[in-house]
Amino acid sequence: MINSFTKTHVKFLEHTAIKQAIEINRWKLDNSSASNLPHVTESMEADLLDCFETNKILLSTLGFPLFEPISRVTVTTKNEGIFMIKSKEIVADGNLIDDGFVVFKGSEAKLNTTPSCHKYLIDLRIFLQEKV
Repeated sequence: MINSFTKTHVKFLEHTAIKQAIEINRWKLDNSSASNLPHVTESMEADLLDCFETNKILLSTLGFPLFEPISRVTVTTKNEGIFMIKSKEIVADGNLIDDGFVVFKGSEAKLNTTPSCHKYLIDLRIFLQEKV
């Protein structure tokens, strides 16, 4: 068990975290250039990976699933739980999942709001665009 972390331990954990985040591709990374994987003994690697897994579970439990892939939705033949929107110009569909809402590939969205759009929706749209 690790009682204190050295620079090597931290570099190993950083490398592991960035590698997993890139593989999962759930988040945009500001720092995607991890240092090379430092050399650690097998027993130390096992301890560090155990520490990483524990932190991964803790973060997920607290509502920050940083290293969890986005749930893939299985579409049923009855279209249960599928939300759809159709207008003159767009068609979009998606599904509510444990992690939030998934918009299906091929869905469309309007680039600009219409005059009838409520202010709270315009504000939400601006907020979401700034987050992406």
